Amino acid sequence: MKASETQLLKFMNQRDQQFVVPIFQRNYSWSDKECSQLLDDICRVAQDDAEQHHFVGSVIYILEDIFHSSSIQRLLVIDGQQRLTTISLLLLALANAEENGQVDNRFRDRVYDRYLLNTEQPEGDDSRYKLWLARGDRTAFCNLIDCTAEIEQSSHRIIENYNWFRRQVAATTIDVQTLYHGISKLLIVDVSLKRGQDDPQRIFESMNTTGLDLFEGDKVRNFVLMKLRPDEQERLYNRSWFPMERRFDPASTQNEIDFFIRDYLTTRTGVIPNIRAVYPAFKEHLQFSLRPIDEVVDELELYSRYYEQCLFPNKCEDKVIRTFLDNFNYLRVNVVRPVILELFDDHFGSRILDLHSLREILRLFESYVVRRAIVGIPTNTLNKTFATFLRQVDKDDYLNSVKRIFLSLDRSRRFPAGFDLADIHALQSDDEFGVAFRCEPLYWRLSSWRLKFVLHRIENYRRKEPVDTNVFSIEHILPQNENLRPEWKEMLGESWSETWDTWVHNIGNLTLTGYNSEMSDRPFDKKRDIEGGFASSPLWLNRGLGQLERWTKEQMVARRDRLYCRALQIWPYPQLDA
Repeated sequence: MKASETQLLKFMNQRDQQFVVPIFQRNYSWSDKECSQLLDDICRVAQDDAEQHHFVGSVIYILEDIFHSSSIQRLLVIDGQQRLTTISLLLLALANAEENGQVDNRFRDRVYDRYLLNTEQPEGDDSRYKLWLARGDRTAFCNLIDCTAEIEQSSHRIIENYNWFRRQVAATTIDVQTLYHGISKLLIVDVSLKRGQDDPQRIFESMNTTGLDLFEGDKVRNFVLMKLRPDEQERLYNRSWFPMERRFDPASTQNEIDFFIRDYLTTRTGVIPNIRAVYPAFKEHLQFSLRPIDEVVDELELYSRYYEQCLFPNKCEDKVIRTFLDNFNYLRVNVVRPVILELFDDHFGSRILDLHSLREILRLFESYVVRRAIVGIPTNTLNKTFATFLRQVDKDDYLNSVKRIFLSLDRSRRFPAGFDLADIHALQSDDEFGVAFRCEPLYWRLSSWRLKFVLHRIENYRRKEPVDTNVFSIEHILPQNENLRPEWKEMLGESWSETWDTWVHNIGNLTLTGYNSEMSDRPFDKKRDIEGGFASSPLWLNRGLGQLERWTKEQMVARRDRLYCRALQIWPYPQLDA
């Protein structure tokens, strides 16, 4: 390894040289926040004659010709691609900047000739570009340099940051030559490695222990590709890793690939890695699995297809399964995803799980989560329950085996029982779900979004044309304002205070409406008869309210039990014979 301090522009201004960002590196990801910090530093040193230099980090690369034949020396960039790309975008913005209404063509040509292009190389030759980015950014960057109208929209950071620099250069009072002078003061540490003598992977890991901000998925990608020969890298990347990466949102504030690899490892090992330790967990899995690395990466790509449906349920073709995936996302129970990955592989891959059983298992998963929320069981055991769930399943009797496991869970992991009683008014001690659903103040027991989900599911049960309940809000038929109007007190009778205290937040008194503010604390007959009131409501939840003259305990009990009967159908309890 050789390391030396040098000026960044001097480093970039070398003839017949190309900086190649290898395919295992992540895409360009600097935002305008990082660009702004860099530009502020450049503006400061540009105007301060006393400050001769400003250090901006290191550029680490492998001295290796990664193409079979070329007169250009390729430098494989291991660290520093974000800085090199950003400085190149800034130089391009300066080269195209207008002063006094025109571009300085002499300055523009000098920038292109020194820092952006190997001008002696023929047009159309890849080696013509000084910086050869990874596949996701390459087209957009080259089109900007070539002033091509066609822009690769997937590389939004490249385009956005170039345009941001254009705006900043146009708005500043500092002239282009002074800004260029500021860039000339930037210093880097030039670190060159030699394959066969230096271990790029070990140096890469060492860099990341000193605070370099890389996602775990980035580290995994580097690990599986860095030690391969360039042609093997290209083959495996194009076949498996690149298709997998494209399934995830690059603009996500949380790197979805990290969570995917964690859930994949949970599926394969039954152990949940810490999200900040996915990379070492992956290396350990690879070591103990004794499988070829390309086989594991191919499996990752396959599982990413299943995971994509978890993240974006609209990509799932089956309407019933799509509904369950949507519901899991709404309920924020991402801990179920490792199980879904294996279920999907058993259905779409090995075909040992039929469609009916898959749907019913997902229905039981939702029922398990919702029943526990309504009963008030803490969620802290869910991750371990789902992490090892399918390891106990007899896949020759898939659905019944899942039911048997659910029925065997006890204590904090239990599946709350709830039965369709012959006498709906009876309450039994072992009917845990029924007691909670019918008697607890669910308005306080559940968060508002969970309660709205419960009402949404009840409303849309077996509807072929589902109602979009996002536009509705939760309404207390009997107002939650304890300062009731005289009309309400008279309707509820002498024990109105006790009735209000017991029933105001009960499921029997809760519904959905788009006219919450119009209804307010009005008497029942006004809520019923106003425009948009209960009498004209199209919702199943409000069915029958328009025909009632009174709203008392008796009506709330009847409506509560009607909702409970429907809830039992939506969220069933596992049934097995002896």
